[in-house]
Amino acid sequence: MRVMKAALVMVMCLAWQSACSRISSGCLSTMRSCVSPDLCTSEQNLLRKICVSEDGKCELPSSERCNVTILTILGHSPLWRECVCTDEDSCRALQLLASLCLSYLANEHKQLKTEWKASHLLGYVPGPNSSCLLETTLCIQDEVCNRQLVPFVQSCSDPQCEDSRCRLAMRRFFSGLPQTVAETLVFCECEREDQDCQDIQNTLHSSSCPGGHTLMWNCLEMLDSCTGDKLCRQTFEGFLSNCFGPEDAPLSEYSTRDLIHLIDLDFFLSGDKECRMAFVATMGSILQSPCTCHGLHHDDLYRCSILHQAIQNRSHFRLQETKRNFSSTQSQVNKSEQSRLWFNEQLWYFLTTVFVVVVVILTLVAIILHKLGCSQ
Repeated sequence: MRVMKAALVMVMCLAWQSACSRISSGCLSTMRSCVSPDLCTSEQNLLRKICVSEDGKCELPSSERCNVTILTILGHSPLWRECVCTDEDSCRALQLLASLCLSYLANEHKQLKTEWKASHLLGYVPGPNSSCLLETTLCIQDEVCNRQLVPFVQSCSDPQCEDSRCRLAMRRFFSGLPQTVAETLVFCECEREDQDCQDIQNTLHSSSCPGGHTLMWNCLEMLDSCTGDKLCRQTFEGFLSNCFGPEDAPLSEYSTRDLIHLIDLDFFLSGDKECRMAFVATMGSILQSPCTCHGLHHDDLYRCSILHQAIQNRSHFRLQETKRNFSSTQSQVNKSEQSRLWFNEQLWYFLTTVFVVVVVILTLVAIILHKLGCSQ
């Protein structure tokens, strides 16, 4: 990992010699040690807000915006405060650091894809109504899956758990899984009396710390918080577009209230691959934090219920899975029935042919015997 960080800094400096020439070796060394999952992954949202990212580079549009960005960063996260060399050319340092993070995340994604090639879960197909306890056990038993699962569980079960870090760990976990494995864990379920399974399900599906809230917010407040965040809003817009059909106008122009009006559960495309992928992409976002509709009335209650059904009720996806399994079973039954009917038809044809042949032979024998009798 240390070698990869040093290589990233070297590549960036070769590409941006003018930027690196204005930054001291001490500052470069500090930035190299800062490049980590904690910094780069947790601040992806901030990077998207302040950078125009092209080809793995962070381009700050203007020096004025750069100065505002520096102040934003210093007040936003202590991680950034320790990594941006404010006593030097801060804009250049920020630009290089952000690009290092973007490259780091891209390399991490490639590395994960390579690791998953050795996993036994790649070809695994779960049965209908798969248990969260069973699927999590299979993940634990798989070396690659378990290596990604452990940091997620630790972050969300730690006594000093923070919701933001729990969501970050969940997002890293599910985004690093192959789609089939991710769907297996996202859409698993539990029997009501199976408490162990339900405990695991809550850890897998709730992007918040256990017991961390004395008062649960309602789902409309949850969506307001999401749409106020650029990355979360894009995630929600992607879910709406893929699960309820694209709109003529860009969803970025819609108000939060208008976005909810796009949800029509009668036209939920939960069986489509793109819709399922879009739902998996919500894991680790505020959209999956527990919310309620209690205390709301009239239109607010209606909108809240629709939102909760669409974004936190997985039964729509499980119903489609059941339909697919039923269709597959029905198809097999139909094929079996067709084979049986074909066999019966062939048997009937064979017996009819034999009967006709026997009748013809007996008739010929009778005629011959009759002529022999007459001649005598």
